[in-house]
Amino acid sequence: MKCVDSNALPESQSEIAAVCRGEVSREGNLKIYPRRDGVPHQNEIKNLGCFADPIVYPVLFPYGDRGYNTDMPRLSNPRKTITFSTEPECLMGIEKPTQTRPFFFESRENKSEAVCSLCKNKLKFYGSTTNLKKHLTRLHPIQYKQLIDNLEASTSTEPPESFAEQREEHTEGSIVRGKGRATGDESSEPSQPQPKRKKQLKLFGGSSTTELSDDKKKEIDEKLLKMIVQDFQPLSFVENKGFKDFSKSLNALYSVPSRKYLTDTLLKDKFVKVKSNIKEMLCEVNYVSVTTDIWTSDSNIAYVSLTCHFSYKDKLNSQVLSTDEISGAHTGENIGNTLTKILNEWGIMGKVVTVVSDNGSNIKNAINEHLKKHNHPCVAHTLNLCVNDSIKENETFSLICKKTRSLVSYFKHSVQATEKLKTTQIQMGFPVLKIKQDVSTRWNSTLFMLERLLEIKDALSVILSSLPKAPASLNATEWSIVWDCVPVLKPIEIITSVLSAEKYPTISIIIPLIRGLQHTLQHINPTTDVGIKLKQSLLEAIGRRLVSLERDKMVAKATILDPRFKGLAFGLEENSKNAESWIIEEVKQIIIVKNNADSTSEPEPNLLGPATTSDPSKNLWAFFDDKLSQKKSVVTPTTTAMLTVKQYLQLPNLDRTKCPFEFWSQNKSMFPELYELAQKYLSIPGTSVPSERIFSKAGQLTNVRRNRLLPKNLNQIIFLNSYYSH
Repeated sequence: MKCVDSNALPESQSEIAAVCRGEVSREGNLKIYPRRDGVPHQNEIKNLGCFADPIVYPVLFPYGDRGYNTDMPRLSNPRKTITFSTEPECLMGIEKPTQTRPFFFESRENKSEAVCSLCKNKLKFYGSTTNLKKHLTRLHPIQYKQLIDNLEASTSTEPPESFAEQREEHTEGSIVRGKGRATGDESSEPSQPQPKRKKQLKLFGGSSTTELSDDKKKEIDEKLLKMIVQDFQPLSFVENKGFKDFSKSLNALYSVPSRKYLTDTLLKDKFVKVKSNIKEMLCEVNYVSVTTDIWTSDSNIAYVSLTCHFSYKDKLNSQVLSTDEISGAHTGENIGNTLTKILNEWGIMGKVVTVVSDNGSNIKNAINEHLKKHNHPCVAHTLNLCVNDSIKENETFSLICKKTRSLVSYFKHSVQATEKLKTTQIQMGFPVLKIKQDVSTRWNSTLFMLERLLEIKDALSVILSSLPKAPASLNATEWSIVWDCVPVLKPIEIITSVLSAEKYPTISIIIPLIRGLQHTLQHINPTTDVGIKLKQSLLEAIGRRLVSLERDKMVAKATILDPRFKGLAFGLEENSKNAESWIIEEVKQIIIVKNNADSTSEPEPNLLGPATTSDPSKNLWAFFDDKLSQKKSVVTPTTTAMLTVKQYLQLPNLDRTKCPFEFWSQNKSMFPELYELAQKYLSIPGTSVPSERIFSKAGQLTNVRRNRLLPKNLNQIIFLNSYYSH
C-alpha cells in the first residue's frame, strides 16, 4: 500500500481506499474497504487500529451514494452525534443537525452507552448504529416511520455523476491508494450515474418526546373505559384485532388492557370510586326521591331498577343507583325486599320523600305496604291510559289504525315495494322518507306512524295500484279522518316528552301543563265526526284521571313552591288555597323544631349584665325586657309561617324560562324554611321514565353480542353510564 494524492479516490476494481485521521499514519490505524466486481463487501472490512472508527471517519463506498461524500464536515466532538442511513446495510458519516433531523439518543461520558431520549433506556454502543436502529424500530415505530417519511419527502439533489467530480470537490481527509489483488484491468472504469443519496437519521441529541408515563396510561385507560360504558360496547371489544390495530396506530406505546383486566380492575375500581363519591353527596342532602320499574331481558333475567333524584348545591341531580337482578315471582313482597336492600345499601331509606312508579299493582303494593313510603303515580303512564281508552272507544278510528298497520307491514316486508316508493318520491321531487311502524305498548308510535303516512300520501297513492298483493289504500274519507285526528293527539305527545325530562323540575309543571292541555284541546276544531268524538273522549279521560292531581299534596305543594307558577297555575282557587295551607303547616313544623333545638342549647352569656337587681331603682332593663316578652308571646310559629308564605307569594313570578333552583339559591337566607321545602319537593320527577330509560339502555347491553353479560357487570356499566351522562 502506498500513499498517493490525498484527494485520490479508487477508480478501478483493483484499488482499495481508506480514510485516515489527519495525516497518513504508518501505525495501521486505518479502516480499509475493498471493492470487488463493482459490489461493496462490507463484511471484509477490518479494524486495523483503535482510531479507525467508521463513525468518526466514514468508509468510502465505491460509488459514494450510500455513505461518505465530500460534503460531509467532520465534527469537533464526533461522539456527540451518531447517524445512519435509512438503508440498514449502510454506515453513514457525520452530519450537522438540522430541524428536519430530530435527535433520538444522547451519549454517556464513558462512550460505551447511549440513552434513548424517548424512553430513557440505556443501550450498549460501540460505534455501530445497528443496535440503536433496532431499538427505534422495535419500541418507537411511529416516530421512526414519521422520520423516514419526512426524509424521503425531502431527498437531496443529485450528487456528482462521476468520481472525477467528487475528486475535484473533495477536500477533507487523506487518501491512500495502493494495489490490491489483481482482479482485472487497472485502467479507470467508466463513470457511472450516481443515484440520489438517502437522507440520514439523527440519533443523538435532545428531544421533547417522553415515554408513556403511568399517569398517561391511566388517562388512556380511563378514556377507553368511558368509551365502552357510554357507547355500550361489549367488554370483549378490547380483544378485537381491528381495535388493537387502530389503538396501536394512535399510540404505539399504549398496550390495550385485556378483557379480564378491564372487567375485574378498571370497571370495578371506577364503579367503587364513583359509588363512594355519590354516597358522600347523598350524605349531605336531607331529601331524595326515587323512581323504579321492572324489566325482563332477552336472556329471561328479571331486573329491578332504582334511580335517585335530589338537589345538591342548588342543582338538580339524577343518578342510577342500581339495576339488580330480581329472582322469583314479582310479588309485592319480593319487590319490596329488593328495594329495601338497595335503599339501605345507599343509606337513604330515611330520606326518601316519594317513590315514582307505574300503576302496576305489585309495585304499588311493594311501595305502600312493604317500604311504607308515599307512592306517586307516573303521569306519563296516566296520559297513555287516557289516549288508549279514547282510541278504543272510537271504533271508526281504531279500524283506520288497523288498516294503516297492515299497509305499513306490507312495505316493511317487501323490498320491491320499498324501492318503488323510494324511486317514486325521487321522481316526484319529494324527500325520501321511510314508513314508520307503530308499537303496541307505545301510543305515540301510532301517532308517528300516521304522521309519516300523511307525509308520503301522494307517492303512496301512486304506487299502490301497481304493486302485486298490496293491501287496499285508505279512501278519501279515511284520509280526512287521519288529517282530523293527528292534530288532536299531537299535544299529548308533546306534554309527555316535556314531563319525561330529567334536567329540570317536572313535578311542578304537571298542573300548568294539564290545564294547558285542556285549553289546547278545547280550541282544536275537528271537521269530522270521528275527530270530534276523539277530542271529547280525550277531554273526559283527562278530567277523570289527571285533573285530580291539583288535590294531590305532593304535586300541589311543588307547584306553589315553584316561583314561576305559585298559585296562578291552578284551575280552581280552592285547590290553590288548600296548597297554601299545606305549605304553611309544614313551615310551622320546621319553625317549631328549630325553636325546640334553640331552647335545648346552652344559653349565651349576658354581656349587658343581669336584667334585674335587688334595687328596683337600678333595674335599667326591666322596661325593654317586658316589651320583648310581650312581642314574643304574640309572634307564634303559626303567624311566622303565614307571614313567610304571604311574603313569598307577593313577590313577582319568576320568568317561565328560568330555573327555580336559581331563585331559591338567591333567596334561601330570606326564606330558609321555604328553601328547605323547595329542596324537598322540586326534585321529585313527574314520571318514572328515568327508570324505563335504563331498560332501553339495558336492551342494548343484553343483545346477541352480550348474552353472557353477568348481572353484576350490567349493573356497573349502567351505573357508570348514568354518571358520565350527567
